[in-house]
Amino acid sequence: SLISDTKFSWLKQSRSVLHSSVDGDWAGKLGFRGVSGRAFPIFRPQGYTLLGGPNAFREQRGPTFQAIEVLTYSKGTHNWKTGFEYRWNGQQDEFDTIPSGDMTFATQGTGLQGNARSGDGFAAFLLGFATNASLRDQIPLRTQGFSIGWFLQDDWKVTPNLTLNLGLRYDLEPPAISPDDTFNGFDMTTIHPTARVPGVITFAGVNGFPRRIADADANNLAPRFGFAWRPFGNDRSVVRGGYGIFFGNTNDIGYLTGTNLGFSTEAAFVSPDQNQTPAFLLKNGMPAFSQPGPQNRTPAF
Repeated sequence: SLISDTKFSWLKQSRSVLHSSVDGDWAGKLGFRGVSGRAFPIFRPQGYTLLGGPNAFREQRGPTFQAIEVLTYSKGTHNWKTGFEYRWNGQQDEFDTIPSGDMTFATQGTGLQGNARSGDGFAAFLLGFATNASLRDQIPLRTQGFSIGWFLQDDWKVTPNLTLNLGLRYDLEPPAISPDDTFNGFDMTTIHPTARVPGVITFAGVNGFPRRIADADANNLAPRFGFAWRPFGNDRSVVRGGYGIFFGNTNDIGYLTGTNLGFSTEAAFVSPDQNQTPAFLLKNGMPAFSQPGPQNRTPAF
């Protein structure tokens, strides 16, 4: 007898974690210029509880499509199975940690020079005396990947008391790509043009580097073996055993948003003289900073 089993599945998943201030344009309402209105800015007066919070927004979503075909053929003491599986994964991960700025107000802003016990962090905050500030606004990281698998298996009833399970599976799963080419990697041998030591950041599709973050592993042959033996010829005692090699689906684990280094906006400002003068004053807004672009994505990054 011959039996065909065909399955199709499609899954769409979405997960969002967001701060209540997201997209409220709180920076604009507070008159704080130079940052986006994505979230409430973070203010950290030294010695006091911070106002606002990091990790304002994260959304992960993407579809998965799967198609499976399995043929089963039975004849005599053999039960053959062979099948094919195709799976396509898409994912988008947007993680906005501090898109509207994170400012620290040290006590030295209102203290006496050389007197570490003087000054007050909240007073420095009221004066807008920011001694340290950072901003990180990451772009959505999109990934796409697929995997295919094939298997052949035979359940062979060698004798009434012994059954062997013999099989072989092959899997191919090329590493995912970013349709926007926002992946980066690391070359451990190329000499950095500035530091003059081995190691440079590489970018997908730039200077001859591939779009995928790694080479495909094409030798994933996985043998399987199992047996069931009734040593006394009855159903009261059965000895079972098996052995197999299995390859996990690496694309299922996802990719950290750090892999889009060189594409997200990052800025940092520090007092030039150990908090005696500010990095900037809140009334003037956050100083201008450059947006990442192709001019930055070079071996000197």
